[in-house]
Amino acid sequence: MKIFTSVATALLLSATLASAQPAPAGYAPVALTKDVLALGASCRDFGGKPGKSPGLIQQADLTGDGLTDFVLDLNSYNCEGAASAMGAGQSGAMISIYVGGPGNTARKVWEGLAFQAKVDRTAARARVWLAIQGRDCGQRNAAKRAMADQIGCNRPLNWSASKSTFAYAPLAEAKPFNVQ
Repeated sequence: MKIFTSVATALLLSATLASAQPAPAGYAPVALTKDVLALGASCRDFGGKPGKSPGLIQQADLTGDGLTDFVLDLNSYNCEGAASAMGAGQSGAMISIYVGGPGNTARKVWEGLAFQAKVDRTAARARVWLAIQGRDCGQRNAAKRAMADQIGCNRPLNWSASKSTFAYAPLAEAKPFNVQ
């Protein structure tokens, strides 16, 4: 049974990747595959069943090196029968970014909470925009405010080659939105 569920989760991952831009070698890198398989195991541990999760994985060259990078957005994960255990909380869900390497490898270089991650491919280089709130949108004393009183924004991430990670772009680039 354990082999079957691992195969089912691997097929889910393949279907998710198939709906997005194809990876260079046609397969998900091991680091990403392991994390998606762990998601499936957690879902089953909570009594759920991994379901179709379009939007779970987005692919684009985010670093400008010509290799495919991956964004894993747990806001899009569907755990049928245990959604509340796996779902996003009041601060969103975990977003992970994996930078692609040679031979269809990848390594996780950034992780944080957001309500949504969206890859924008309209500029010369694709960029990740996160729907976030409070302090990350420049709001002072956000931690002392009720969730309904926190401001929300869409803020992009910038790639830093020297630090090999992503960081929030300056607040001047953030675009406001209503969290409710």
